[in-house]
Amino acid sequence: MTPTGNIYYFAISIMFTNSLLIFNPNSLIELNIVTIISFIFTLFIGHYLFFVVKKPRLVCRNVKFRNFLITNCPIIQEKYWPTIWCYESHLMSTLSTAFRRLRAPIIKYKRETIPTPDGAVLHLDHHQNDDDDDDHCQIALFMSGLTGSSSSEYITPLVKIASKIGYHSIVLNARGTGNNHLQTPRVYCCANDDDLRTCLAHLRRKYPSNKLIAIGLSFGGIILSRYLSLTGKESKIDSAFIVSVCWDFMPNCDNLERWTNLPFNRYLTRSLIEIVEQNKKLFEQMPNVDLKRVFSSQTLREFDDQFTSKQFGFKNANDYYRASSNSERVHRIERPTLCLNAFDDMFSIGPTLPCKRIENESNHVAMLITERGGHIGFMDGIWPMSKSSRPFYLERLAEQYLRAFYHFFFFSLKIFIYLIQMDQMEMKLFRHAYTAIIIIIIILTLIMRPCMISSQQHHDQMVNDFFNRNNADNDPNQSKHTNNWAVIVGASRFWFNYRHVANALSIYRSCKRFGIPDSQIILMISDDMACESRNPRPATIFNNGQHHINVYGDDVEVDYRGYDVTVENLIRLLTGRVHEHTPKSKRLLTNSGSNILIYMTGHGGDGFLKFQDSEELTSVELANAFEQMYQKRRYNEILFIIDTCQAESMSAKFYSPNIIGIGSSKIGEDSLSHHGDSSIGVYVIDRYTYYVLEFLEKQYQPSNTNITISKFLKVCPKNLCISTVTARLDLYGRDPSKVPLRDFFGNVATINVINMDLETT
Repeated sequence: MTPTGNIYYFAISIMFTNSLLIFNPNSLIELNIVTIISFIFTLFIGHYLFFVVKKPRLVCRNVKFRNFLITNCPIIQEKYWPTIWCYESHLMSTLSTAFRRLRAPIIKYKRETIPTPDGAVLHLDHHQNDDDDDDHCQIALFMSGLTGSSSSEYITPLVKIASKIGYHSIVLNARGTGNNHLQTPRVYCCANDDDLRTCLAHLRRKYPSNKLIAIGLSFGGIILSRYLSLTGKESKIDSAFIVSVCWDFMPNCDNLERWTNLPFNRYLTRSLIEIVEQNKKLFEQMPNVDLKRVFSSQTLREFDDQFTSKQFGFKNANDYYRASSNSERVHRIERPTLCLNAFDDMFSIGPTLPCKRIENESNHVAMLITERGGHIGFMDGIWPMSKSSRPFYLERLAEQYLRAFYHFFFFSLKIFIYLIQMDQMEMKLFRHAYTAIIIIIIILTLIMRPCMISSQQHHDQMVNDFFNRNNADNDPNQSKHTNNWAVIVGASRFWFNYRHVANALSIYRSCKRFGIPDSQIILMISDDMACESRNPRPATIFNNGQHHINVYGDDVEVDYRGYDVTVENLIRLLTGRVHEHTPKSKRLLTNSGSNILIYMTGHGGDGFLKFQDSEELTSVELANAFEQMYQKRRYNEILFIIDTCQAESMSAKFYSPNIIGIGSSKIGEDSLSHHGDSSIGVYVIDRYTYYVLEFLEKQYQPSNTNITISKFLKVCPKNLCISTVTARLDLYGRDPSKVPLRDFFGNVATINVINMDLETT
């Protein structure tokens, strides 16, 4: 209780005691049991009214979204009256589960099974009204808690509400839940949203034009918020409702290990262990997992340390928790999202909620915070056991929010149809007016054109004639660049990703050898393999099994290393929005005359590249960064090369001019490693990068202008790479067969001719 609360509490006690003394001066001695009970009851009621019943706090930066919520969800403006006899967090969380089971409706689902890329299956449970039209019905996708499913007591009431409004309700069951047996030795974790992506891709193929709102509770909300923050505007979800999400894992995990919260901690741990026990034969195939230690886990941290982190490639539980936290990327969500959290939720305590980031940086997220409510509790009413009682606070808020977006989507469609069916005469008038404006602009341009020809152009032509050189403006294949830069990114951590570090360092070495100085190379390496304790040759990194060249030589200058290699830092670097105290060595000081080689390597998928195995750079984020670079005149041309699985997808969203995008594999293909080193125990280089280096070492010379971009595109044919090397050239203004490779793998020293008026005598 706050100091102010203590003062009020004490004042009420004094007032009540004094009132007793007025009527009976000896009452302090002769108080009977009824009086004592009345006294305590009065204090309890006063405490409840003053400190428990409060209006929820709405955190929302976007004024339009805030007004939309207040108008369509009036419950937000009302005080929340938690059940008076169980408003304490632990009681609320426990009893709300029991009472929801008593009240939960029976939902009949129709199950659909879809395959996953790793050979498993996902189960989608559908519930819809008989009169629903699949082609136009809006979809509500539900995701349950850590061990929940479509039959969970907090899911079925929401499914009933959504279906009543008119939604086609679908519940995504996590692997191993909902009476499902695992097909592969893999479950789920908070730092991986692959299954949600698979589900959404399937739903968008099946229902391409339907609006989709997603509802995630607890674990389901964590996965949902992760997906939304990583996909941004490319999200396949139109709106979201997220309940009781843990935003910052480290402090909340510590809180769960306090003695008051251990029963909840151990209950969830036991539930996860049961899933592993039911599929014991599958997990016995995993060499790095000790099932005895897994089964003896007493807390979530112990279970995640022994099982989850090892299954998904994290060093330990703490490393996994850092990757799972979404508080630092909530502002990247680009879809209208309402989050509901209780300040007293033991899984997500109030001080860890990302209120400041939402309030200062997010335009699409609103967070509603109640003083009480526990974890997926939000129970209210004096006697909530009866089925005839009104729905709990959570269900009422969900109904208002779902109904608001249902009608919003519906009327948006109506307006669109109205515009299409607009009166033809009005459309003709609009077209005539538009045509007249265009004609006027063309006439004015033709009149003004002679005045726009400056004497500077004439002077430039004279200078070019004097030096007997071609003008780049007249020859589209002549480069205009005045300097060369390189940005090289090795995005992977951990020893088994040794080859990605070797890839990046090898390209770095080639750039330096061909004349690009360290001052014009930005090198980002996520892990220091040279100092790894498992490295049998400390302070060295080799890209070949014969150990010919140590690519981690004495002259390597790493600009960003370790946890400094993040998506945010890369975007800031490219767009020039680095922090003011960032040294020049960590800045990309390019201009409109810069040709930039950008090389990236790591683990990737369709439309993303993983950073540190904890966050993802999406193709949309990269494309938008390049567009900002173009608008700010930060480059002349970009040669973008990426060595990863499904590499083609990373350049698919580019829309800025003068960019070449080269990928080591097309969409749907893996990019493979070339060879390993038995003494190290890992692969040391990837196939595409290996053949690029072989070409640069044996055939390429910067002085040879006959080695062009077109020849460079053929360095790794399919019979060598196994994967299919792709190139996106439609944004590039020059003919690749006439562009020398040295325009990117090389450096130029340009003499700028300055026009000065000289007096002659």
